[in-house]
Amino acid sequence: MQLKFTVQNLATPRLQKLIGKLQKRQPLLSKLGKATEIELRRWFAQRNQEPNANGWPKGHFWARIRRATAFVGADNNTAVVSIADPAFAHKLTGGTIRPRAGRKNIAIPLTPEAKKTGNPSSGLLAGLHRTP
Repeated sequence: MQLKFTVQNLATPRLQKLIGKLQKRQPLLSKLGKATEIELRRWFAQRNQEPNANGWPKGHFWARIRRATAFVGADNNTAVVSIADPAFAHKLTGGTIRPRAGRKNIAIPLTPEAKKTGNPSSGLLAGLHRTP
């Protein structure tokens, strides 16, 4: 037995025609932009509840991204939601991680204890010392 079917997109042309008739789109786009902000913030909060992949202490990356998410504004053609944290762009696209200004190296924790301290120069890790 062979099934044959055809899919037609009847909604998009009609929606485009309706949108074209809207003279003042800014109120609609404002509501859509704000709804997008709310939905993104909710999704980031859910992601933040997930356990750390290594079982280590959480860094609350997604909570930080949630706080950086905001509806910026809308005009007659565009709504803008900003995620103003450079770590998010790095998470999406990757890239090179460099030490902070004035530093020569970066610290990558190899144990849960090292992750808990947050700062190698804090003196909280036994046996860790600065080399000249």
